[in-house]
Amino acid sequence: MQPDVLAVLTAALPTTAWLLAVAAAFVTLDAVLPVLPSETALVTVGVLAATGVFSLQASLATLAVAAFAGDLLAFALGRNAAPRWERLRSTATRRGAVMRGASEALGRYGVGLVASARFVPAGRTAVTVSAGASGMRLPVFATGAALGSVAWATAFTLTGYLGGRAFAGNPAIGLLVGLGVVALVALLTEVVRQARDGDRGTGAAPSDGSSTAVTAVVR
Repeated sequence: MQPDVLAVLTAALPTTAWLLAVAAAFVTLDAVLPVLPSETALVTVGVLAATGVFSLQASLATLAVAAFAGDLLAFALGRNAAPRWERLRSTATRRGAVMRGASEALGRYGVGLVASARFVPAGRTAVTVSAGASGMRLPVFATGAALGSVAWATAFTLTGYLGGRAFAGNPAIGLLVGLGVVALVALLTEVVRQARDGDRGTGAAPSDGSSTAVTAVVR
C-alpha cells in the first residue's frame, strides 16, 4: 500500500497552522525572489483544504494577504531604486528607452497592469519593482496589487481545491493535476509573451528594463 503523500506532508510539521504559515511566507518572498512559482504553494494548500486540513476561507484570506504584502515589499524596494532609475531612464541608450517605455505603460495602464502582472510568475516582480522605481503613486499601486492578489489567490487555491475534491480518494492525483494546470498556464503565458515581443521586434527588451530596476535595488 502506497503511503499518503499529503498525510506525510502534514505530519512533518507540528500543526497545520505552521504549514499554512510556511505557504504564506513562500508567497510573500516569491514577490521579491522568484525562485519557484508560488502558484505551487497555492495549489497545495487548496488540495489540503479539500481534504479538511485547512479552512478554504481562511486559506484564501491568508494567501491573498501574503501576496499583497509581497507586492508592497517589492514596491518599497523599487522605490529605493528611484534615483538610479531616473538616471538610467534619461540616458540615450536602448535600456533607457526600455525604461521610459515601462514608465509610460505603468502610467497608462496603472491598476490593470499591476493586477494582471500578478498572474505572470516573473512578470509580477518586474512590474512591482518597476512601479516603485518609476514613481507610481502608492494608492494606485495598492489598488492594483489588492485586486490582483485576491483574484490570483482565489484562482489557484480553488484550482487545487477542485482537484482535491475531484480526486477525493487520492488527493495526490489532484495535486498533480493542479500543478499541471500551473505549468500549462506558465507555458502559455511565456509563449504569448514571446510571440508578442517577436511581432513588435523588441526581443528581450522588456526583461532588460525590468532587470535594470531589480539590479538598482540590490546595488
